[in-house]
Amino acid sequence: MKTSSSEFGTIDFFFCGKDQNTIIHQGLIDRLSNLDKAYFPTPWNKEKWNEVLKHKSGHYLVGVSHDSERVYGFTLIGISNPDSAHLYKILVDPSIHRRGLGKSMLLDAMCLLKDKNYNSIYLEVEQSNFEALGFYRTLGYKVLVGKKDFYGPMRDAFAMEAIL
Repeated sequence: MKTSSSEFGTIDFFFCGKDQNTIIHQGLIDRLSNLDKAYFPTPWNKEKWNEVLKHKSGHYLVGVSHDSERVYGFTLIGISNPDSAHLYKILVDPSIHRRGLGKSMLLDAMCLLKDKNYNSIYLEVEQSNFEALGFYRTLGYKVLVGKKDFYGPMRDAFAMEAIL
């Protein structure tokens, strides 16, 4: 596990999934699921969060910004490919947007992946999400390809990648 600090408490990173011994308390899983459900355009249900974080499928790097009272944001990165990682989710509570937490979490995660010899990280983002597109571009992500109807009918995405 790696820990760093932000103005919004501690950012803890841990690896979880198949073959990992990390124990994640149900309370944290519930808090992540609730934040995801409240603010993410395509949230996972609690069953999916439990499947991912309780060692049932895949391999993941999770970053959580929190203090004893609340979760401020999180990153969820799939790491099943030996060369590249896949950013599945990044979310910061909207009440603290544009204060650097998302950037800190993602840059810390990218550094940790680079230290583990990953070469790149990729993601999908809805083409109409101009704020997110700008955010990823400032961190070095480049558009690879468009994906028609990726998020549903008339909701196209870009696949983007950053070299670590």
